[in-house]
Amino acid sequence: MSEDRRVKKTKKLIKDTLIELLHDNPINKITVTELTDKADISRKTFYLHYSSIYDAKNDIENDIIEILNSIISTMPESTNETDIMSFFSQINEKTKNQEKLVAYFVQNAKQASLYNKVKDALKAAIINRLENVNKKNVYNEYIVEYVVSGILNTYIELSEKNDMKMEELSVLLTKLCTGASELLISN
Repeated sequence: MSEDRRVKKTKKLIKDTLIELLHDNPINKITVTELTDKADISRKTFYLHYSSIYDAKNDIENDIIEILNSIISTMPESTNETDIMSFFSQINEKTKNQEKLVAYFVQNAKQASLYNKVKDALKAAIINRLENVNKKNVYNEYIVEYVVSGILNTYIELSEKNDMKMEELSVLLTKLCTGASELLISN
């Protein structure tokens, strides 16, 4: 059963406010009172949806993984340039209106748990697709690690510098991944 529209709106307000607070403070310094005051909601409302600040933080991270999984679920089996470009275009499209989530990921990317969740989801999807099309290579695991880490770190770097358009980045990453996919299917 899907959540009521009011529940979704309230949870979004709580998560957006937490993201704003996390911009200036570590999570262990943020209190429920501070969050509820900034969001202009009662503590009771907060506790109707979350058991703690950490619970709300986990929900933010789950939102990021959910977006990623929705993109991954549409990834084609092939590793041609057109399909790879489509993957990056979908990332751009699905994150276009998610500025706060993207900012949260970039800001917290160096935090091992979130970075590893995202990296593991991408790696598993790629390795699964390789196995589905019988593209076994003793180096696949290492190549996938290299490619996924490169993709994530490039997105993080771009967001920090903000010196390249997302479309340009998609083209660059497509070229890099196309080259890597040739390694994945050889041997």
